[in-house]
Amino acid sequence: MRASRTFFARDALEVAPELLGAHLTISSPEGAITVRITETEAYHGLGTGQVHDAGSHARMGKTARNATMFGEPGHLYVYFSYGMHNAVNVVCSPEGIASGVLLRAGEIVAGEELARSRRPAAKTSRDLARGPGRLAQALGLVYTEHDGMDALSDTVPPSSGPEEPPASEPAGDEHLAAEGSDKERLAAENSGDERLAADSSDDMRLVAKRPLDKRTRAHLELPDVPPAHISRGPRTGVSGEAGSDAFPWRFWITDDPTVSPYRPAALRKPRRAGTA
Repeated sequence: MRASRTFFARDALEVAPELLGAHLTISSPEGAITVRITETEAYHGLGTGQVHDAGSHARMGKTARNATMFGEPGHLYVYFSYGMHNAVNVVCSPEGIASGVLLRAGEIVAGEELARSRRPAAKTSRDLARGPGRLAQALGLVYTEHDGMDALSDTVPPSSGPEEPPASEPAGDEHLAAEGSDKERLAAENSGDERLAADSSDDMRLVAKRPLDKRTRAHLELPDVPPAHISRGPRTGVSGEAGSDAFPWRFWITDDPTVSPYRPAALRKPRRAGTA
């Protein structure tokens, strides 16, 4: 069943469990890959819902980095995390209100050969998209080219002819992106949240956003029959209350082998006092 804009124009906490079992297909000049989503996490932006979500990129409002989260629902919010990997979210809530669903894990059900070429470190099929960074890498999605991509497009494969440069579109402002990232990092450090501080410290001055890649398309199909058993619990790697049992905003297909292992946030190491 094809997903609609209306489906995503709801709170991410409602959408997250309903995305389990959905198929996301990414078609690019290299080929097409389809992942069956088996694990998700919901995140709220500033003013969304009844409780403040300190674990969200949009917890402080709109910045150059998280602008996609405030845009039209049904688009992909792709971000660079920990200075080493990309992660993929689907934007939820009406335009202007931020919430999103992180795609934490899935099973590659089509295009496995291409996924393996992108994920040579994967020892088994279940490890190809078992974790948000692995999922993005297998699908070939990167912040610099795919942030803001519409997940509700058609599935017509790109032309196999000579590659053309992506269509001209205003690129992200490198200076503003870096400034927004710095503000988030400082706020996170002041709050004592190690995960957010690390995640917000991505040196976006070295990862300048390019025009949106028009040669790559995304298409999301909802499951005709939802999974029989769904589990939920605290989010992975989120520090403080936002990663506790008070926020059971992580959902997964019970006993599915591709679900990533749960890991609590690492404890923040105290800084050593300077010596004279």
